[in-house]
Amino acid sequence: GFDPGKSWNHPEIMLGYTLFAIGFLWLGSSYVGYPVLLTVLARVFHNPWARGTHRPSVIVYLAAFNEGSNIAEKIRSILAQSYSGEMAIVVADDGSTDDTKAAAEQALGNSGWVVRSQENIGKTAMQNLVVPTLSSEVVIFTDATGTWPPGLVEKLVTHFADKDVGCVGPDVSIASPNPDSVGANQSLYWQMESMLRKAGAEIWTNVVVSGTCYAIRRELFRPLPAEIAEDLGTPLQIALSGKRVVFDPEMVVVDVGTDSTAQESRMRRRIALQNLTAVFWSWRRLRNANPFAVFQFFSHKFLRSFNWLAMILLLVGNLLLLQTSVIFAGILVAQLTAYLLAALGIVLNRSNLKLFSVPRYFMLLNFSYALAMFDFCVGRRMARWNTER
Repeated sequence: GFDPGKSWNHPEIMLGYTLFAIGFLWLGSSYVGYPVLLTVLARVFHNPWARGTHRPSVIVYLAAFNEGSNIAEKIRSILAQSYSGEMAIVVADDGSTDDTKAAAEQALGNSGWVVRSQENIGKTAMQNLVVPTLSSEVVIFTDATGTWPPGLVEKLVTHFADKDVGCVGPDVSIASPNPDSVGANQSLYWQMESMLRKAGAEIWTNVVVSGTCYAIRRELFRPLPAEIAEDLGTPLQIALSGKRVVFDPEMVVVDVGTDSTAQESRMRRRIALQNLTAVFWSWRRLRNANPFAVFQFFSHKFLRSFNWLAMILLLVGNLLLLQTSVIFAGILVAQLTAYLLAALGIVLNRSNLKLFSVPRYFMLLNFSYALAMFDFCVGRRMARWNTER
């Protein structure tokens, strides 16, 4: 039999221990260690920010691409906000081929205007084009989906009473018309995200927001490369500069989830590629940046972007260690069972059964980053976007 005390004489065993330890510690820190550490730090170093009654001028930036059937309803819901300050809406029509522009202009009336690109140049490129021309103190970014709660604008701007606050994001809840759809499982993902963002803001800052809705001080906006995700690039730049990216869990925007595994896979792969591009683009900007923002960037975005690699290391290491202990045989069975449940979740398409849906969504997120890493390495970039609903 194998003698664990003489493992140095077995290179494959030493390699197995190394790979298994790296994979285990990587995944453990990402899904357990980091959330626990952030929660503890939030209690020990609780750092609240001021809120006030100042009502700055606001422009709601509404991004749209082929949203002719939804844009009027979204504009009406924004106009229904009871904001006591000055507010207008700009619709950024990113080269729509339907009647988005006409529907938006009719719904806006005198409450805003439409800026239309002749072709689909991408969400980030449209922001680079439009936002520098705006004159409001605060810009609230949103898209054609996402139901706003009453008083959202009034509540979001109170956070800007603190001069250190540069960006504010509300909470997000995911709704899906089909309870068995993969999009229904996004709620589990957002529960974890909400917890992390609440704790990060209480310590000092976050580095991410939801593109469904977030607000920034207009003066802090900086143009971004068109191929990176604006809802990562913009708050990340603000956080690295030393300003705070905070989170308001009392305001919940209800967004629409995807309806099929194929839709979710395409969306996740696109988002993952844009995030990876942003991650590598940001490395040059970490020097002399806010230390806690750098820590957030490394833990919340960088490590999680490569969890798929840690999963491979864990599995390969586990296979190399099978002869050493029955414990590793049990761990291998647990890993393979999780992958089997994920596969069954895809085949059965039953998101209301957590036994299958949780592994399925977990695998979908990480597999999307693996595919996105391949895209990145072969030089693919994705600036333009399509809705996946």
